[in-house]
Amino acid sequence: MTIGLVTNFPVYTGLGRYAFEIFNRLNKKIDIKLVSCNDDGNRNNGDVNINGIKFPVLKKSLNAFFVYPSKIPYFDLYHATNQFLSRVAKFKKPCIVTALDLFFIKSSKNS
Repeated sequence: MTIGLVTNFPVYTGLGRYAFEIFNRLNKKIDIKLVSCNDDGNRNNGDVNINGIKFPVLKKSLNAFFVYPSKIPYFDLYHATNQFLSRVAKFKKPCIVTALDLFFIKSSKNS
């Protein structure tokens, strides 16, 4: 079984660091490939590097929604390492999506 670990944040960010640490620790134990989706042309040194389109605004969101899902190669299992890549789950099955930094969601009961 090959797992595709998909990230669109560089290693020096919190979300990128999370993805790279998972990859570095699992890479020694299972067949896992790091899919690095790049919005700004910087390489993350993944096994698979996918360049997005340089949209004038909202490039990270627009690339994650329209570009990356169709360019990610076949794996037996996908792990989208942040909620911004959740669109991958619609096109790539089976898929795990990790949702982080949801502090902005507030229940009306807590108001």
